[in-house]
Amino acid sequence: MLCAPFLNFADLHNFRLSKPAFYDTIFIPRKKGCCSTMDKRYQVFVSSTREDLDKERREVMQALLELDYIPAGMELFPSSNEDQWSLIKRIIDDSDYFIVVIAGRYGATNDKGMSYTEMEYRYALKTGKPILAFLHRCPEEIKAAFTEDTQEGREKLEEFRNLAKKKLVRFWTDPSELGRMVSQSLIKLQKQFPSTGWVRADSVGGTDAAQELFRLKRENRELRKRISALEEVDALRSEFGLLNHTPSLQHAKEFGICAIAKGRADDALLDQKIEHAKHVKVLHTTGLGFFQTHVQQLTRMLRNHGTLQILLPNPYSDFLEDVGHLEVRGPGNPISSEFDVTMDNIRSIWEQAHATPCDTIGKIEIGCAHTLLRQTEIICIDKEDETADDDQQIWCWVTMTMPPFRAGADSVSFECQTAKGAESGDLSLAGMTNDSFNCIWKTSNPIEFHGQDVPYFYKETSHAVTFWKKKLDDAKEFTLQAQNDSKRTGVLIEVAAQHPLQPDGTPGVEFARRLDMGYQLYREYQKKKIRCKLYVPGSLHMYQGKADQVSLSEAGQTYLITRKKVSPDDIYGEEKNVMYRGTDGVYNSADECFVASQIWKDEGFSELVCVCSPVQSMRKTAHYIALGVFPSVFTCPSPELFHDYVHEMFTALPHVLYEDPDLDPAESNLAKEHRMNRKPGFSDAQNHAE
Repeated sequence: MLCAPFLNFADLHNFRLSKPAFYDTIFIPRKKGCCSTMDKRYQVFVSSTREDLDKERREVMQALLELDYIPAGMELFPSSNEDQWSLIKRIIDDSDYFIVVIAGRYGATNDKGMSYTEMEYRYALKTGKPILAFLHRCPEEIKAAFTEDTQEGREKLEEFRNLAKKKLVRFWTDPSELGRMVSQSLIKLQKQFPSTGWVRADSVGGTDAAQELFRLKRENRELRKRISALEEVDALRSEFGLLNHTPSLQHAKEFGICAIAKGRADDALLDQKIEHAKHVKVLHTTGLGFFQTHVQQLTRMLRNHGTLQILLPNPYSDFLEDVGHLEVRGPGNPISSEFDVTMDNIRSIWEQAHATPCDTIGKIEIGCAHTLLRQTEIICIDKEDETADDDQQIWCWVTMTMPPFRAGADSVSFECQTAKGAESGDLSLAGMTNDSFNCIWKTSNPIEFHGQDVPYFYKETSHAVTFWKKKLDDAKEFTLQAQNDSKRTGVLIEVAAQHPLQPDGTPGVEFARRLDMGYQLYREYQKKKIRCKLYVPGSLHMYQGKADQVSLSEAGQTYLITRKKVSPDDIYGEEKNVMYRGTDGVYNSADECFVASQIWKDEGFSELVCVCSPVQSMRKTAHYIALGVFPSVFTCPSPELFHDYVHEMFTALPHVLYEDPDLDPAESNLAKEHRMNRKPGFSDAQNHAE
């Protein structure tokens, strides 16, 4: 538990408002001239061990006070004659949120051997209090003086850590990092779980306020009675089979519909389906509640060689902005803000799955759905490979909602299942839901999630512009610093390669023109006595199924050495391709830019020059900017241009700008396609690997 000797609970003149469930905000009439908006403060109960977390407690306390939150912990309160545990429970009950910080000690225990910190946590868990747990990332690295010195203590601490992981957890390593995490997490938690809060007694009206509160409570009771009466009618209708014998609903069974439900799936049902699945697919508007609730089940599914595929829209998209507008959200509660919490929850699932070594850990993949009907789909499949010929169990929960309505307790949902494979032409609701998910997935540019930030600018012009402006500014600044750095000297000239080669292994007309221009620039720098090197990229290529005899790098080097008399010491080629791209090789413009930028950075050049086709210039520049480098680009016209202007403008360049700036050979489908078409033996190697 935390201590703040400068803050005494007895001095806080606040009182708590009891807010009816049917009202988001209470406006209490004020006397003329008084402000009608109440300034709320939120009370946070902070639980931890004491002596070992002195610096950490101070950072947490500072973070809470800076947010205008009221810290609460046993050290904050005056002496009391009432039973200590009763007082603790009452303070937790009065708090809006609960924080627990766990490091290397289990802490002082009661007569049953349970630490007071764990008792407080379990009570908060039992009462449904919104909880944030902050666990030390590397407890094995904590100094021995601040750790448990008995095996029993260490075991209890580990059990407590595992218990805390059942809710949203964040991992920290030093006090300042912990303070930042507390600030960020509490802001998100408060948006996700708004609470009643506290207000000053003198900020609320007297008799008028009490009368208004009384009226609202009475109205709340009446509404609850009406709901109860409606629920009784529904129960009677179900008992007498009035719904079950409606002829139109008999067709539900034909479509594999097990239940027509109200609201979201029962948590216990979802937990069971997720834990027994090998493949879980989630299509969601934000995923806020789902990933918060099922962290442990999804973690266990992953550790059992499961796969989690997630489809989310772009939080910056026009689609989501329209959804938020139709839901009449306030300016301080944009729907995009929910994505921060969702990504924290997904990151928590990934971190917990990888917290201890395991040979059967599956993977998380995330795709960006550019257009999406606003509904929730949760699909659980009992086979790892859903393309297998044998039948498999596909279970789905589909919640049908459309703006301005949000998914909630009154939403229409369907539970459905099928035993047919994905390619069987299954027209059941489960089969169609799974096929629909797969169709969206193919165009979503999915990435494998390793705890990193997810780029959400795909196909959204406004966000892409912001992304590229930031990249351009960074690249210009870095390149300018390099040019002004006295330790960096000279120029690197990248001459973009071009296949196919001539039958005799020499460069074609367009490639030769670029080599000539590269040589002219090289000679100009030499005359000025400026250090200059040429890089000719390009691994061994094939064109229309026929492999070249030499790599593009070797063909370009030979051309410069034999025809232009350039010293071999001034030309980089195949050795740099292998150094920076390894067995992946250099097979597209992104590969060329990647290797050239690495040479430029590693070997201390001050300037980078690129010689390429006029058709390629914008795309090559974009690749360099994405890599943090801003080159000088020289274009070389030619009577024969391999690249097509229309394809470049409408296909190649937009793909780089909106979907795939890096064309990483391990992640990018287009990069793999390039190798499939250009790298000898790549198709055979892929088939063998699969």
